[in-house]
Amino acid sequence: TGLQFGTVSACTDSDDPTGALVLWDNLDCSGTPVLDAVVDDTCSELPTDNSSSAFTIRLECLADVCFSAHSSVRMSNGETKSVQEVKIGDSVESVDSRGRRTFSEVYLIQHEGKVSATTLRQIHYSTVGGKGSGAITLSGAHMLRNAIEEDAFVPAGTIEKGSTIFVVPQDELEATEAVVTEVSSVRHPVRNIHTMNDRIV
Repeated sequence: TGLQFGTVSACTDSDDPTGALVLWDNLDCSGTPVLDAVVDDTCSELPTDNSSSAFTIRLECLADVCFSAHSSVRMSNGETKSVQEVKIGDSVESVDSRGRRTFSEVYLIQHEGKVSATTLRQIHYSTVGGKGSGAITLSGAHMLRNAIEEDAFVPAGTIEKGSTIFVVPQDELEATEAVVTEVSSVRHPVRNIHTMNDRIV
């Protein structure tokens, strides 16, 4: 893929014009990249060493799979933080493949520092056993758990009033069934937190 230095053509959409640019100085994208940066379709300075080496790029869209930056998450030390306060290396509340509460280390945070608002879905729910109620605010492409044993998920954009999801109530040790009572749209800044087991509560 050819690249004209000084020009960045990033994957974009109207709500979040952010992309990831990874650049190597070889043709098979192996080894350590010479550039690994978040770009936003603006002019970006690229590294050069006055050599004539060909550059190969891999241009990726950052997944539109995000939580509201204002959402809360429990840390392994019992503290509660907003998603925007979470840092790489933190251990955050998660679930294992059977829906049991655990904690998992954060290794990547996308959209960190982003302050502009994105349209999100706010899904209100009430647990079937009366153990609690609450709301989840996330992007429509974000996957929500719809089964305990099978580790199965559905996009939040397909959830509607009356849908069944699984949540982990604050004082419970495993996921429990909840019925969606209301779905609305809100606009918040976002964060996309990646954990080692690819789940976050």
